[in-house]
Amino acid sequence: MIAAVCLDDRNGTLFNGRRQSTDREVQKMLMDLSGNRPLWVSPYTAEQFSKEDQNRLAVSSRFLQEAVPGDLCFVEDQPLLPVEDQLEQLMLIRWNRRYLADSTLDLPLEGWRKTTSWDFAGHSHNILTMEVYERWKGGKH
Repeated sequence: MIAAVCLDDRNGTLFNGRRQSTDREVQKMLMDLSGNRPLWVSPYTAEQFSKEDQNRLAVSSRFLQEAVPGDLCFVEDQPLLPVEDQLEQLMLIRWNRRYLADSTLDLPLEGWRKTTSWDFAGHSHNILTMEVYERWKGGKH
């Protein structure tokens, strides 16, 4: 499975059980990246998507356990460490600012290698950054 996670500059994900921010360009990009497959999300995450996108979402509180290889999962309120062995790729979407956070990305990036990175314009954020990581198969880097 492929996990996409939005992070602030300190790898924060949530504050007081709520997402730090949202951006409709991120939602659009994730829908595009999922292609013909559903975008897997939690019930909490599904709330931010438009009515038009709802029929393309696979919504489950256990979506990380139900997704199969190649599925794209947008992760906001779930830990990744328990499913690390199933992760093929990691997409980190950087807000490029600091927000209050009491939850952070729980997956250490050791053993992962950044393969590409690009900036894109958001709707509520001037510049967002997408970083794509793959599992490091070589020796030390």
